[in-house]
Order: sequence, then C-alpha cells, then structure tokens
Amino acid sequence: MNVCHSRFPLPHDPARHLHAISTGQPAGPVLLCLHGATGNWSNYRPLIKHFANHYRVEAVDMRGHGRSPWAAGTLEDFYQDLESYVATLPKPILMFAHSFGGYFGVRLAATHPDWFTHLVLFNTARKLPRGLPFHFLRFFCRWADWIARPEGVIASGSEVTRYLVDHVLADWDWEPYYDSIRCPVLGIAGRFDPLIPHSLARSSLSRLPRHQFRSLPLGMHVAMWERPALLHRWITHFVEEH
Repeated sequence: MNVCHSRFPLPHDPARHLHAISTGQPAGPVLLCLHGATGNWSNYRPLIKHFANHYRVEAVDMRGHGRSPWAAGTLEDFYQDLESYVATLPKPILMFAHSFGGYFGVRLAATHPDWFTHLVLFNTARKLPRGLPFHFLRFFCRWADWIARPEGVIASGSEVTRYLVDHVLADWDWEPYYDSIRCPVLGIAGRFDPLIPHSLARSSLSRLPRHQFRSLPLGMHVAMWERPALLHRWITHFVEEH
C-alpha cells in the first residue's frame, strides 16, 4: 500500500501544521479516517487495506499525535484544526471516526451535513465515562513516553496524554449535535471494550433516526485492528443499503 505523506498548514495558525496521508484511488470517492486520543492515522491501517482498492483514503494526525507537532489547546482548538483540514477535501465524504475522534465525526457531520454521505463510528459514545478505566488512563500517562511511536497504537507522549486527560476529554459530549445529524450512521462497538461500555455505545446511537448498530462479541477498544475483514463487509453493506 503506497502512502503519500504531507503537511497540512493550518490557516488559523500558519506556524503549525498537521501531518496528513493519502492513499488508495486518486479518482475514487473520498474516505476520511479520524483517529482517537493517543492514536494516529495508522490505527486504521488494517481497515484501509480493504478500502484502498475503491476509495481515495485521507487521514490526519491530530495535534500532538503521530507526526503532528504539539500545541496545548482546548477541545475547540482540536476541532478547528480538523475542520480546517476536512474543508479542503473533495466532497462528499464517507467518514470513519474512532473513540475520541467520534466526537469530532459527529460534530462535523452535524455542522456540515452536505459534506458527508455516511458516518461510521467505532468504539465511541456521546461522552467518556469517568470510571476505573479512565483513572487507569490517567495513571498510564506517566509511561506514555516509553511506548509512544509516530505510527504505533500509542502515538502521543506523556505530556500530550496527560493534557488530554486533564483538560480536553472531559468536554467531549455529543448532546448539542444529535438533532442536526442528517447522514446515516453505523456504530460498531466491542462487547468487552474497557473504556466505552457497550451499553453506552448502543444507547448513544439509539437517538439518531438513521442508524444501525453492530457488536463485536469478543471486541475490545480498537475494532479496526480486531476484525478488519468483517468490518469491511458490514460497512460495505451499510453504504450500499443507504
């Protein structure tokens, strides 16, 4: 799989950029992949292999993740970065969003309904529960520098991860955007996801009028790595059906 790497200069902050990639069919319909907190674009690599034969796949690393430089900011700043990037892509778009990226996927689809044909949400819900797994994530922050890699499962260091936990993730909430979603939505969740309870993922989707929900019986928190071939079948059927 040939991947083209580039830098996207941020129009609202020209001194910074986001690392972006493009692969697949240049003339194909656009597939956008948004990763979750501490992740990066390559978290989608197993699934991209299935879609690159038909789609032009675009993905970006959020600030402080993967190869994008870090600058402290609010949830609004993260969103503005991504909105600026997506605004430059050809439309319409099939959008994938994982975990924390699900917040941005929902908000983008609600704010710009004419940009997107379908939204697929992986391992996400309208909010992040503040239970034991969340506190484990806070404890884990100190070790992030030891395992973070630009294209690893964990792709943000201790400073970024701690900042996300303390200042950003608590503001993640879909509530203001439910009534503005127009495109069909597919939600996929793992039965044993330690961070996003399966029941919360299901109930979060249930308020959307055009939604489907699928469960991975033995799934954890990164569905794209766990069953990419099955997800490809589910998503292809969902897109064809709608």
